[in-house]
Amino acid sequence: GAVCRSEDAGKSLILLTSSFIQEEFPQLPGPMTSIQRSPLNGSFVILSSQNAPYLAITEDCGASVRVSSLGGDIRQVKFHSYERDWLLVSAAIEICDDNDGESCEEQIELYATRDFGRSWSQVASNITEFSWAWNTGYLIDTPRERVLLTFSKHAQGIGHPGTQLESGSLYQTDDFGRTFMKQASNITNFFINRLFLFIVQTDTGDEGSASLLVSSSRYEDYEFESAELPVRRLPLHSFRILDSENDQAFIYVDHPGSVLPYGNVYSSNSRGLRYTLALRNLVRSGDGQGDFTRVLNLEGILIANVLDDVAITEMREAQDKGAVLKKFIRTVITFDNGGEWRPLRPPSIDATGRAITCSDDDCSLHLHSHSSKHLFSPVYTTESALGLVMGTGNVGNFLAWRADQINTYLSRDGGVTWFEVARGSHVFEFGDHGGIIVMASDQEATTTLKYSWNEGLTWDTFEFSKEPVEVEDIVIEPTSTGERFILHGMTTRGRGIIVALDFSSLHKRTCLGNDDPGVANSDYEIWSPRGPEECLLGHKISYVRRKRDSECFNPEEWDRPQRISFCACKEEDWECDSGFIRRSEGGPCERIDGKLLDFSPPKDCEGTYFASRGYRKIAGDTCFGGVDYSSIELPCPTLIILRTVDSVAIIAIFIGLFAIVVALALQAKPNSQGYEEVKRDDDNTAHSMQQRETSIDLGDSATKE
Repeated sequence: GAVCRSEDAGKSLILLTSSFIQEEFPQLPGPMTSIQRSPLNGSFVILSSQNAPYLAITEDCGASVRVSSLGGDIRQVKFHSYERDWLLVSAAIEICDDNDGESCEEQIELYATRDFGRSWSQVASNITEFSWAWNTGYLIDTPRERVLLTFSKHAQGIGHPGTQLESGSLYQTDDFGRTFMKQASNITNFFINRLFLFIVQTDTGDEGSASLLVSSSRYEDYEFESAELPVRRLPLHSFRILDSENDQAFIYVDHPGSVLPYGNVYSSNSRGLRYTLALRNLVRSGDGQGDFTRVLNLEGILIANVLDDVAITEMREAQDKGAVLKKFIRTVITFDNGGEWRPLRPPSIDATGRAITCSDDDCSLHLHSHSSKHLFSPVYTTESALGLVMGTGNVGNFLAWRADQINTYLSRDGGVTWFEVARGSHVFEFGDHGGIIVMASDQEATTTLKYSWNEGLTWDTFEFSKEPVEVEDIVIEPTSTGERFILHGMTTRGRGIIVALDFSSLHKRTCLGNDDPGVANSDYEIWSPRGPEECLLGHKISYVRRKRDSECFNPEEWDRPQRISFCACKEEDWECDSGFIRRSEGGPCERIDGKLLDFSPPKDCEGTYFASRGYRKIAGDTCFGGVDYSSIELPCPTLIILRTVDSVAIIAIFIGLFAIVVALALQAKPNSQGYEEVKRDDDNTAHSMQQRETSIDLGDSATKE
């Protein structure tokens, strides 16, 4: 569609597309399908269309625009995460047979620029996937120039035409296509983030199954190892990466043979290699995105929608399996990065002040997510609105789907407690670091919206239009720190409408007392995200945030202070190791095959080895002392060859001593001073906390849908 620019937060609009399209490409109507801002400089913007062979480029938020053509229809644009002027762009060209001119096929070419589109160089042809390999993070040895890519068919290198590039293989180039290095063969997909490089490799003996290989993405040389998942067979195209934060990855896997939209979630150790069951029966959307949302501004908190076990039994006999699926969806939350899940605590009163009653003890709060985002607003959080989570749903045994059963809910403590803030379903947005919340009905045309400056304690109504509008969304600048919003929708007469909302005059002053929170004359308080336990992931974090009833604005560039202290380990800090499960909620971790713990040494044992007791510390957990389920370090047995008749007795003595070592390790008890230090493998070391980034998926995703 058309692209407009505003210099006054949406109060007036300047149509951009007509001007630069007519000047540069007068034969084209100029419909744009994508607007992408640089992650390094918000003034650098790329406008593109999948049906046109050009990019519209601006370095000053549209004040001036230049057009660049690549000779093929634009497919994807990818910014570099460190170099502001570097871009990768794929374009589709049509290649026809010279003999008849009719036999044509589409070919995807990859181009690079290091001056923000002023000049381009071709990197490769016949590509299927591509990505920059350099990701913002810590201890990165990867060359910034590195590009990863796969090919749709055999090709030749651009820099060296004699170089043969195999289809279905993963390659890297550190010099923009002049040379290539193969990393792996039989690849169907790959995914990279600041921690891991995942590749999906087809099994040579079974074309319908696949293996997942993982390497650290931070080093110059990749070293791939096979991921260990507790599944007998991993069908091709049956899994995707849901999330990979806190030095850990969550992988969604479809049930084998199931065509229904649910599957299991497995969580990894800190290396992304060993996986254990984290959550059963996660619901996913038609495009493969799971109902799996991380609370962005707090550590270790995830909200998910799961299918109740009773539904699986009923679906075996039901003809309309989709209808059964909708009847039995529940919402659960974890405060320890997937170690333990529990229902959402329901609010006690509704938005009108009336008591909420449930028919039985299984009653809880349920929220809509990605699988129903086209019907109701999904769970929503932002980095800047500390502790705030909003969603639409209902209180009951299962998630409801009728519009008259759906209401709007808010949590201001990361999902521990919830309030019903409005009857009916709404779209919503946060501003001023969560100091302003704006919402409007999305189920019927309306002329008014509601806003709150005290985190949902009270709400005011504002008339934004004389004519009823079907509100599609309310948006704000990406950091959600300002006071100006944009509402867009459609009038009942079918006319599109954009409304600029400016709340900067709501209060007359900026908040004071940031350096002295908690005192009477300060607008700020000290707050800790308290889940069911005081500690989260082995530590306590205290944040400074605005008091709920302070009538002031946070500074837009406000840097929120925080304090950290560490906790002794508890049961909740440990999850089941790979190959182990809890057969009951809160029960011990036991081997999946039902056998006893096996402390047998590996075949190539040298010196000492580590034996798992069925547990591993949750990735990102920084607790110390207290309950300790670390893998125990044992000496490798020494082969003794004796010629005397006493050899049997000596071997028996050795076995007895070995058994005593194991028994003593298992019987170790924590005391008030904590455990004596024990050597641990990499999976059980405490990990330093990393700054949170947005949730990552193999498919396209966005923080707000």
